[in-house]
Amino acid sequence: MLAVLGGLAEFERELIRARTAEGRKRAKERGVCFGRPPKLTPHQRAEALQRLANGETQADIARTYAVDPTTIGRLEAAAAGIMSARGRACGRKALAMITAWAALLLIAFPPPFLFGATQTAPRLRAAGIISFYVSPDGTDDGNDCLTQTTPCRTIQNALSRAMNDWDYAGGEPFIRLAPGTYEGGVSVAGQPVGAHTINIVGQQMDDAAQSCPLTQAQRVIIQAPASRPVFDVQDLAILIARCLTVQGADGAIGFSCRQTPALDIAFVQFGATLALSTGVSADDGCGVNLGGQIWIGNNLFQFLAASNKSRITVGVNVPITAVKAVSITHFTNSTQMAEVDFRGGVSINGPIHATAQSLVWRGGTIITNGLSVPGGTAQGDTKAPGYVY
Repeated sequence: MLAVLGGLAEFERELIRARTAEGRKRAKERGVCFGRPPKLTPHQRAEALQRLANGETQADIARTYAVDPTTIGRLEAAAAGIMSARGRACGRKALAMITAWAALLLIAFPPPFLFGATQTAPRLRAAGIISFYVSPDGTDDGNDCLTQTTPCRTIQNALSRAMNDWDYAGGEPFIRLAPGTYEGGVSVAGQPVGAHTINIVGQQMDDAAQSCPLTQAQRVIIQAPASRPVFDVQDLAILIARCLTVQGADGAIGFSCRQTPALDIAFVQFGATLALSTGVSADDGCGVNLGGQIWIGNNLFQFLAASNKSRITVGVNVPITAVKAVSITHFTNSTQMAEVDFRGGVSINGPIHATAQSLVWRGGTIITNGLSVPGGTAQGDTKAPGYVY
């Protein structure tokens, strides 16, 4: 009896093998490839081959796709036609898919030598400080901004030339503003090649502090449209702004920054004939330093506002002076683990009327170092308090 059952089981196994072999044969005829699924998609394989052709190493490419370098090596060998007999059938299908993806990549991102595209001009090499001049009487059509007789008209155009046309090789770009009023504001993102800092300066004096009196700061006015910042600084940009006045229409902000390590503001007046909603708004890890002298020339909803792990520091012995009677709702606010730090010797002068207290909440901190903040300080949310020192 056992022998009969064993024979039947063996017969059944032979039938299974035959069916499996037949199914495998038919699948191969349909182009199905057996084995472990590929770790890279056809698009990734096409992209990897393009990067290999551009000279990148197998290890660097493998690291970006989280695969072993041998995977990239096999891909390169397959593209060169070095395949095992087993891999040729699957390779033909994979190569067709890679070719299709590569064609799509070429259409979407054509190299400069295709379709008559013009190659990008090499960057100019700087030697030390390079100055870009801006004047309300200048023009953005044809002027190179490199001399006072060929100035740009807008700060943004001069900034674009400074960021895109030059390699500073350790030097620094300075954007120098002639007296007048500049409309539209400025957006700064990233750092120039070969330098860390962008300097935007008005009529500063030629002294060690690069300072200026209030009368000179008032000669250069930059104003933003409603609800927009005069200076919008982000994405690791490092900006130094000196000797100028910022103002704007309803809801405008003097300086707004996020995700940037340093925004230095010195000898600047906040508000003149037009007011601002906020003087300085720091968000998302931004660091702001106020130095020299700071003037307040019109009403504000809030002067200093820090949020989301940002930090605003008013430097040692810096005077903050109202040049006329001004009304400020909140002198400073700090929330979401941010910090506003008034260093020792800071003074607040002039007729400033605060209609509400400065607020801290959700872990925000105001460090007064004994300074009497206009309007005093209070908790903005007693259920999620902040700190005052």
